[in-house]
Amino acid sequence: MHQHAPIEVADLAWAFASLCNVLRVPFDSRLFLQRFPPPATVATITLAAAALGLRSRVRTLVPAERTTESAPCIALRRTPDGGVGVAVVLCADHDKLLVAQRAREAYSMGFREFAQAFEPEVLEIEVPATAPTEPAEIATRPFGLWAFVPELLRHRAVWRDVLAASAAMQLI
Repeated sequence: MHQHAPIEVADLAWAFASLCNVLRVPFDSRLFLQRFPPPATVATITLAAAALGLRSRVRTLVPAERTTESAPCIALRRTPDGGVGVAVVLCADHDKLLVAQRAREAYSMGFREFAQAFEPEVLEIEVPATAPTEPAEIATRPFGLWAFVPELLRHRAVWRDVLAASAAMQLI
Protein backbone atom coordinates (compact mmCIF):
# COMPACT_ATOMS: atom_id res chain seq x y z
CA MET A 1 0.00 0.00 0.00
CA HIS A 2 1.29 3.45 -0.86
CA GLN A 3 2.55 5.29 2.27
CA HIS A 4 0.92 8.56 1.23
CA ALA A 5 -2.58 7.18 0.58
CA PRO A 6 -5.11 9.26 2.56
CA ILE A 7 -6.95 7.86 5.57
CA GLU A 8 -9.90 9.45 7.34
CA VAL A 9 -8.71 10.78 10.68
CA ALA A 10 -11.90 9.52 12.34
CA ASP A 11 -11.08 5.98 11.16
CA LEU A 12 -7.54 6.29 12.45
CA ALA A 13 -8.67 7.61 15.85
CA TRP A 14 -11.27 4.85 16.12
CA ALA A 15 -8.70 2.17 15.21
CA PHE A 16 -6.22 3.33 17.85
CA ALA A 17 -8.96 3.76 20.46
CA SER A 18 -10.00 0.16 19.82
CA LEU A 19 -6.43 -1.14 19.87
CA CYS A 20 -5.58 0.73 23.06
CA ASN A 21 -8.73 -0.66 24.67
CA VAL A 22 -7.76 -4.22 23.72
CA LEU A 23 -4.12 -3.74 24.76
CA ARG A 24 -5.05 -1.85 27.98
CA VAL A 25 -3.13 1.27 27.06
CA PRO A 26 -4.50 4.71 28.05
CA PHE A 27 -5.94 6.65 25.11
CA ASP A 28 -7.48 10.10 24.77
CA SER A 29 -9.02 10.76 21.36
CA ARG A 30 -8.92 14.54 21.82
CA LEU A 31 -5.16 14.49 22.44
CA PHE A 32 -4.70 12.02 19.59
CA LEU A 33 -6.51 14.30 17.16
CA GLN A 34 -4.44 17.28 18.32
CA ARG A 35 -1.24 15.33 17.77
CA PHE A 36 -2.28 13.88 14.40
CA PRO A 37 -4.54 16.41 12.64
CA PRO A 38 -5.78 15.86 9.09
CA PRO A 39 -4.60 14.92 6.55
CA ALA A 40 -3.66 11.45 7.77
CA THR A 41 -1.87 8.90 5.61
CA VAL A 42 -0.82 5.27 5.88
CA ALA A 43 2.55 6.47 7.24
CA THR A 44 0.69 8.20 10.10
CA ILE A 45 -0.28 4.78 11.50
CA THR A 46 3.32 3.91 12.34
CA LEU A 47 3.98 7.36 13.80
CA ALA A 48 0.83 7.19 15.93
CA ALA A 49 1.71 3.74 17.24
CA ALA A 50 5.16 4.93 18.27
CA ALA A 51 3.70 8.04 19.93
CA LEU A 52 1.40 5.83 22.01
CA GLY A 53 4.33 3.65 23.09
CA LEU A 54 3.25 0.71 20.95
CA ARG A 55 5.46 -1.41 18.73
CA SER A 56 4.32 -2.00 15.16
CA ARG A 57 5.56 -4.33 12.47
CA VAL A 58 4.34 -5.26 9.03
CA ARG A 59 3.47 -8.88 8.42
CA THR A 60 1.42 -10.94 6.02
CA LEU A 61 -1.63 -12.59 7.53
CA VAL A 62 -1.85 -16.17 6.27
CA PRO A 63 -3.95 -19.13 7.44
CA ALA A 64 -0.83 -20.91 8.74
CA GLU A 65 -0.51 -18.25 11.45
CA ARG A 66 -3.74 -19.20 13.17
CA THR A 67 -2.69 -18.53 16.69
CA THR A 68 -5.03 -16.90 19.13
CA GLU A 69 -2.00 -15.43 20.92
CA SER A 70 -1.23 -13.09 18.03
CA ALA A 71 -1.45 -9.36 18.63
CA PRO A 72 -4.25 -7.31 17.07
CA CYS A 73 -3.56 -5.90 13.62
CA ILE A 74 -4.60 -2.94 11.51
CA ALA A 75 -5.76 -4.00 8.07
CA LEU A 76 -6.14 -1.61 5.14
CA ARG A 77 -8.60 -1.66 2.26
CA ARG A 78 -8.79 0.54 -0.82
CA THR A 79 -11.96 2.63 -1.01
CA PRO A 80 -13.64 3.62 -4.29
CA ASP A 81 -12.64 7.28 -3.81
CA GLY A 82 -8.92 6.39 -3.76
CA GLY A 83 -8.54 6.55 0.00
CA VAL A 84 -7.85 3.80 2.47
CA GLY A 85 -10.31 2.16 4.85
CA VAL A 86 -9.11 0.92 8.22
CA ALA A 87 -10.16 -2.25 10.04
CA VAL A 88 -8.88 -3.91 13.19
CA VAL A 89 -8.25 -7.66 13.14
CA LEU A 90 -8.87 -8.62 16.75
CA CYS A 91 -7.98 -12.31 16.57
CA ALA A 92 -7.56 -15.26 14.25
CA ASP A 93 -8.85 -18.73 14.99
CA HIS A 94 -8.86 -21.80 12.73
CA ASP A 95 -10.02 -20.45 9.36
CA LYS A 96 -11.78 -17.31 10.61
CA LEU A 97 -10.78 -13.78 11.56
CA LEU A 98 -12.64 -11.44 13.88
CA VAL A 99 -12.67 -8.05 12.15
CA ALA A 100 -13.99 -4.72 13.47
CA GLN A 101 -14.66 -1.57 11.49
CA ARG A 102 -15.86 1.87 12.55
CA ALA A 103 -19.66 2.23 12.73
CA ARG A 104 -20.10 -1.53 12.31
CA GLU A 105 -20.32 -4.48 14.68
CA ALA A 106 -17.36 -6.85 14.81
CA TYR A 107 -17.85 -9.71 12.37
CA SER A 108 -16.18 -12.97 11.44
CA MET A 109 -14.77 -13.64 7.99
CA GLY A 110 -12.65 -16.34 6.38
CA PHE A 111 -9.05 -15.89 5.28
CA ARG A 112 -10.06 -16.12 1.62
CA GLU A 113 -12.68 -13.37 2.00
CA PHE A 114 -10.17 -11.28 3.94
CA ALA A 115 -7.54 -11.65 1.20
CA GLN A 116 -10.05 -10.43 -1.41
CA ALA A 117 -11.28 -7.45 0.61
CA PHE A 118 -8.09 -6.21 2.30
CA GLU A 119 -4.43 -5.68 1.52
CA PRO A 120 -2.30 -8.81 2.16
CA GLU A 121 0.02 -7.00 4.58
CA VAL A 122 -1.28 -5.93 7.97
CA LEU A 123 0.33 -3.83 10.67
CA GLU A 124 0.64 -5.82 13.89
CA ILE A 125 0.41 -3.61 16.99
CA GLU A 126 1.63 -4.73 20.40
CA VAL A 127 2.80 -3.38 23.72
CA PRO A 128 6.58 -3.70 24.09
CA ALA A 129 7.68 -6.38 26.55
CA THR A 130 9.79 -3.86 28.45
CA ALA A 131 7.03 -1.44 29.34
CA PRO A 132 8.19 1.46 31.50
CA THR A 133 7.63 0.84 35.19
CA GLU A 134 8.31 2.73 38.38
CA PRO A 135 11.93 2.75 39.49
CA ALA A 136 12.61 0.22 42.25
CA GLU A 137 13.85 2.87 44.69
CA ILE A 138 10.54 4.75 44.51
CA ALA A 139 8.38 1.65 44.78
CA THR A 140 10.18 0.20 47.82
CA ARG A 141 10.80 3.38 49.83
CA PRO A 142 8.39 3.63 52.80
CA PHE A 143 6.33 6.77 53.12
CA GLY A 144 6.46 8.87 56.28
CA LEU A 145 8.43 11.64 57.96
CA TRP A 146 11.70 9.85 57.26
CA ALA A 147 10.97 9.97 53.54
CA PHE A 148 11.43 13.76 53.68
CA VAL A 149 14.67 13.79 55.72
CA PRO A 150 17.00 13.25 52.71
CA GLU A 151 15.34 16.17 50.92
CA LEU A 152 15.58 18.40 53.99
CA LEU A 153 19.25 17.55 54.49
CA ARG A 154 19.97 18.46 50.90
CA HIS A 155 19.21 22.14 51.72
CA ARG A 156 21.04 22.55 55.05
CA ALA A 157 22.17 26.11 54.37
CA VAL A 158 18.62 27.29 53.74
CA TRP A 159 17.32 25.59 56.88
CA ARG A 160 20.15 27.09 58.95
CA ASP A 161 19.20 30.60 57.77
CA VAL A 162 15.47 30.01 58.33
CA LEU A 163 15.99 28.66 61.86
CA ALA A 164 18.39 31.52 62.73
CA ALA A 165 15.87 34.11 61.53
CA SER A 166 13.08 32.37 63.44
CA ALA A 167 15.14 32.34 66.65
CA ALA A 168 16.00 36.04 66.23
CA MET A 169 12.31 36.89 65.81
CA GLN A 170 11.41 34.91 68.94
CA LEU A 171 13.98 36.81 71.01
CA ILE A 172 12.73 40.22 69.92
